[in-house]
Amino acid sequence: TASFTEKVVPTISSSVLNSANSTLTVTFSENVYNATGGSGDLEVGDFALSVAGGVADVGSATPTSIAKTSQKIWVLGFTATGTPNGSEVMTVVPASATSIYDGSGNAASTTQSNNTASYTEKVVPTISSSVLNAANSTLTVTFSENVYNATGGSGDLEVGDFNLTVASGVATIGSATPTSIAKTSQKIWVLGFSTSGIADGNEVMTVVPASATSIYDGADNAASTTQSNNTASFTEKVVPTISSSVLN
Repeated sequence: TASFTEKVVPTISSSVLNSANSTLTVTFSENVYNATGGSGDLEVGDFALSVAGGVADVGSATPTSIAKTSQKIWVLGFTATGTPNGSEVMTVVPASATSIYDGSGNAASTTQSNNTASYTEKVVPTISSSVLNAANSTLTVTFSENVYNATGGSGDLEVGDFNLTVASGVATIGSATPTSIAKTSQKIWVLGFSTSGIADGNEVMTVVPASATSIYDGADNAASTTQSNNTASFTEKVVPTISSSVLN
């Protein structure tokens, strides 16, 4: 009697990207090696990476680093270029038909399934418009996407998540923290505030997130405390008066 030589080629069983878009964990169906005879750990040159879709890319087709979790599991480091919008799909394959082997000397194919993973979206939420009402009592703040008070896409925004300031003119606001907040949608928030003095129309209100950990999108990206589209001018409230009366 004699036993057949095992001829099942090793395949990629899963590919998982970390949330920072900096490592790809590749798991094989069996132990794999850099050479025949069940010898040699895999190296960065044994893999080829590519990215399709979205706006971000990968800095190099060859991983920048490799770490061995087990003979089946390998963690590939890479550098992402650009800011991922979540539509990017990374594909990993053996660099050649003679790059990766199992213990029986069977080579992994350069055609694989279970070898793709999507980038985590990293576009931070921004303020797209800020509109004051005619009474100078509310500011409607619209964001570029749905925003939340906490990570994990949870929690409505609160007054403490915003900071208000006023420059120029003669009127001022009672507090940097809004006095009220109302939700029109997950993107649109109406902030109430009080004023002192009579606005001459030169006052410019600026709104920003109160801190770098105040406002998040659904992918846990935090809004910056530096914004554009975040200013609005007070409506002038100086009443007309008779400045002189002259009889002939």
